[in-house]
Amino acid sequence: MSDSVVQVFADSMRSPEDYLYVLLDPLAGCNPDHPLHADALKEKLGEDALVRLPRPDFAHVPEMAPALVMIAAPGAVADHGMLALLQAYAHDDEGYRKRYVCGWLTAPLRPEAMASHIVALCHAAQPAEHGPFIPLYEPPRLELWAAALRGDLGAYLWPIRQWLYPVSWGGFVLFNGSPGSTHGLPPVAHETQAPCRGWQQDLPGPNEPLAEAPVLLWLPPTHLDGTYLELPRGTLNVRGGMIAFAGLMGLITLAYIAFNVWSVTMDTYSTEDLVIFTLVSIAVTSFSLWSTCVFYRLDVSPPRDLPLRFNRLRRKVYVYGFHSVWWNPFTRWYVTTASYDWDDLRAEKWKVRSATANGGLIIKEGVSIAVVRPGTNEVIERFDLSTRAANTSNVWAYVCHYMQHGKEGLDPSEADPHDANDVPPYNIALRLAPKVQWPAEMNAESSSAP
Repeated sequence: MSDSVVQVFADSMRSPEDYLYVLLDPLAGCNPDHPLHADALKEKLGEDALVRLPRPDFAHVPEMAPALVMIAAPGAVADHGMLALLQAYAHDDEGYRKRYVCGWLTAPLRPEAMASHIVALCHAAQPAEHGPFIPLYEPPRLELWAAALRGDLGAYLWPIRQWLYPVSWGGFVLFNGSPGSTHGLPPVAHETQAPCRGWQQDLPGPNEPLAEAPVLLWLPPTHLDGTYLELPRGTLNVRGGMIAFAGLMGLITLAYIAFNVWSVTMDTYSTEDLVIFTLVSIAVTSFSLWSTCVFYRLDVSPPRDLPLRFNRLRRKVYVYGFHSVWWNPFTRWYVTTASYDWDDLRAEKWKVRSATANGGLIIKEGVSIAVVRPGTNEVIERFDLSTRAANTSNVWAYVCHYMQHGKEGLDPSEADPHDANDVPPYNIALRLAPKVQWPAEMNAESSSAP
């Protein structure tokens, strides 16, 4: 699109009776000295030009709620310099997880009514009646919701006439509101806004009473005392199979290359046939080499374990993680470590279904942990607590009981000491995998009292 897309939207596509708004999300961050910071805009446009969306979960920190800024009143012309600055900021935001500029909107609604209507849309998108607040105005969420609703989106947006928002692949997309009846949302629309893929329910909070017995049905803790609890998290259920397949793929690839070389030297090809033969050979060889590298790295690159440590005395969790890009075996894969406050954790139970090539049903379930910004429900990070069907919500109950009451009453109440780096000598993948090695400072902190 042209550089003046926002200006064209503001000048040529807005009805005379409509206000022009821009929606800004402070959670994405904006330098206080920047002219698009909320305080700077309020000073430039006036106190009445900016209202905060009444997010119920941000009632105690209203300055972190999204800012709805009236750029132009009905019949007024918008400041072209400000529009250009907003569009440039939106382009710069494309590579970030959160967007400061969430879009430009037109509607005949005054600022307070417009803010309430946007919050009502967010409530409508919640997967559960009493679930967490869904920031539907965030461009990636709005994009998914629009794809799920298709032709029904306009009726939900109305009386918002137009919403121009930045999309994930760059540029902008315009949504048009239209009067009409809004029926119940299809399940897929709720699923696009679920806290995590396959979300089923939110589990009790970290300091709330337990909903079930604190029992582990599989994989006992590797450490358990009055200071900290350590739980294992295997990166794969079985290690060693994919490296064997990678070796087989490598041998087949070498044999294929040798056969092609022999075929070219022994046979006479026309120019056209030789070109086709060469292109096919390059494609097959490239795919085979890529597959070999992917299977090798998936089996060998992840650490021997990804443990979690829950320090009861410090009230913190320490996460040993791993970053990988499965489809790109040539980029850097690396270990990550992080620590979070216990009070900022929220547990979510999930279940996903898929099918095999011959129609067989595959069901996978587990529990993921969402780390929220202190005092809010804004998720800033996620990690898996368990991905095994035998241990789902009971694992969270086990951890909560330990953090709230200590080891008494746990089942099992004793650890099964096991060094994750002690692997069978016959398992080549585990032998080649990186050892579990916490950073010295974090290792000392996570295993000691304050």
